[in-house]
Amino acid sequence: DSITMTALVPANRWYGPYLYGSPPDTSRLKHVKIEHTWYGVYAVNRHAVAVDSSRIRQSYYYGAYLGAPHSRISHSVVDTTAQAGYQAVWLGDSTTFEGTTVRGSASDGVYIGGDSVRIVGGLIDGAGEIGLQSPYYYGTVVAGGQRPRITRGASYPVRVPIQLLAALAPSVGDQDSLRGNAKDTIVIVGGTLKRNTQTVASNFPWRVEGSFYVDTGAVLTVQPAASLAFASGIWMYLQSGKISAIGKADSTIRFTAIDPANRWYGLYFYGTSSDTSRIAHAKLEYTWDGVYASGRNPVSVENSVIRQSYYYGAYLQAPGSRISSSAVDTTVAAGYYAVLLGDSTIFQATTVRGAAGYGVYINGDSVRVLGGTIDGSGDYGLYVPGDYKAGTIQPVVIKGGKSYPARLPIRYVPLVAPTASDQDSLLGNAKDTLVVAGGSLTGATATARARLPWRIEASPEIDASATLAAEAGASLSFGSGISLYVQNGGRLSLLGKGADSAVVLRAISAASPWNGIHLYNTPSDTSRLVRVRIEDAHYGVYAQHATHFVRIDSAVIRQITYTGVRLMAPSSVLRYSTVDTTDTSTWPAVRAEGSTSLYSVRVRGAAGVGVEVPAQSVSLSYCEVTGSGGGTTSTAHGVHVTTSNPTGVTVNNCNLFGNGGNGIHNVSTTVTIDGTNNWWGSASGPTDTAGGGDGVSANVNYTPVQSGLVTLPYVPK
Repeated sequence: DSITMTALVPANRWYGPYLYGSPPDTSRLKHVKIEHTWYGVYAVNRHAVAVDSSRIRQSYYYGAYLGAPHSRISHSVVDTTAQAGYQAVWLGDSTTFEGTTVRGSASDGVYIGGDSVRIVGGLIDGAGEIGLQSPYYYGTVVAGGQRPRITRGASYPVRVPIQLLAALAPSVGDQDSLRGNAKDTIVIVGGTLKRNTQTVASNFPWRVEGSFYVDTGAVLTVQPAASLAFASGIWMYLQSGKISAIGKADSTIRFTAIDPANRWYGLYFYGTSSDTSRIAHAKLEYTWDGVYASGRNPVSVENSVIRQSYYYGAYLQAPGSRISSSAVDTTVAAGYYAVLLGDSTIFQATTVRGAAGYGVYINGDSVRVLGGTIDGSGDYGLYVPGDYKAGTIQPVVIKGGKSYPARLPIRYVPLVAPTASDQDSLLGNAKDTLVVAGGSLTGATATARARLPWRIEASPEIDASATLAAEAGASLSFGSGISLYVQNGGRLSLLGKGADSAVVLRAISAASPWNGIHLYNTPSDTSRLVRVRIEDAHYGVYAQHATHFVRIDSAVIRQITYTGVRLMAPSSVLRYSTVDTTDTSTWPAVRAEGSTSLYSVRVRGAAGVGVEVPAQSVSLSYCEVTGSGGGTTSTAHGVHVTTSNPTGVTVNNCNLFGNGGNGIHNVSTTVTIDGTNNWWGSASGPTDTAGGGDGVSANVNYTPVQSGLVTLPYVPK
């Protein structure tokens, strides 16, 4: 009893029912056969139509174009359209497709072009292009769990936003209804997954052509061996949502580009998530930014490979994020970081290889580095830009880089490389030098070793209960104006051996002096500098407090702008040393304060005073002070005693000659000091007493005098 609407001559098509305007009620077509048309049933404007239990066949363009709201097609068949680029069924706002078969369309089977479309079951069979396509983010609803079957198409089964896929086929079993097409691949065009779980099946790849969002409460689950390929410039946004992509060693998950020459952006985690996303046994490649975790949305990357990223491989700024037992291989852009680690993140047993810029960049507090390898970085292997509080740090191997192995604040040095063998693990780079960038060391010992020189680019602080140590042959080079501060209980233990294995502290450039060693407060133990060479500095070793005890032994301190050595704490000693050449006439080469001593010290070439003594109980013995003030400046005394009460000051068995001022000059008018048994440059004694040597002031007991140069026990060259 069906009604047939057909062409007089099938070869000469008619246009079909064209419904438009705004009738008072819905038009109905039930048990109707409509065939040999150009447009099948075509409803637009406000002219709704209900097609029920009918058959539309042999249309040229559309079979059913339902552009009028509240139109529907149900329990019908749309069979065979002829023109590619047109859809067998087109669904606009508030329309319904229910229990209908679409077969043999030349182009897409069903096309969703509006909001609030209801899809209830049905079959889409043999489409020439996409089975079901919804290229925009419409609010499509699939009712009652009745999902369409899409099969035998010449292309992809679906091309839809992710929220429509979640309605069509959220689980692996549901996705079986989409199989059996020429390209068994799901195409995602964007959209937002909300409060749902969507699964990427192991044997049903995704092709992602538009950036999509996984929103709060939603989870994207990726099965082992699954594959997702992304178009150029596409993100997967984890917007407070979560991904669970857990592969297996023999079933790796793959996140890749559709075309490796046109990168996708990567996985972008932001917002806040109460749970950690996981990516395990996966390969992520050809991105701009790899895995990018920010906000409070952490991710754990495990046993995975991130390769061929342009800027970042793993940008882990979200606290709680981690990368472990993985590889980050090859980044392209210099000035960026293969791995960035923010507050409370973890880097564990991971290899970073071929970074164009930095290998690993620590950008927060409480970062844990638990072993790993950084190989072939274009810039620093490991870079810590600020004095962040360190978490647990275990040694890493840094090799093959084109620059320095690491740039660290001082607190990281004993963590990254606590032993000689650990520092050996930083060798094998183009510049085998550790760069130290300021910071504060507390409660630990940082040791500079001979095989790994230090380049110090910001002033470090050796603080409470900390020690800066250096083994024989170590070298520390300082940037312009950089100081080494030893304070609040910190100390130095710089222990060279012999002339060829001294500890050397110098300026990176002799034309740009560093600022020297500055000693404050009471150390946990006496600071010791043995067989050291300090040069090209504004100050050599300069005590700032009278409680910092220091012993300087067998040192060469040369080319100093102001003062080479200042001793303040009682019992501090400078011995067997040379202070050679200072530049500023208003500063003494050596300043020795209360109860300190100089023994077998040569001071030569001071621009001003050689040794200044501003306090009591200072002794100089077997020393040599010569060439102060270039030998011509009358105020450039060899030893200048500037206190009004120099009780206990002694200068004995010294060589005092060739100074511009007096060999010894005592400003006190009431206390005479002991200046006996010295060589004044002449066997006849000091000039001021009719001898031929350096002068001597009043209130100096200088007799007897030496008749020749005193042999100093030892001074280094």
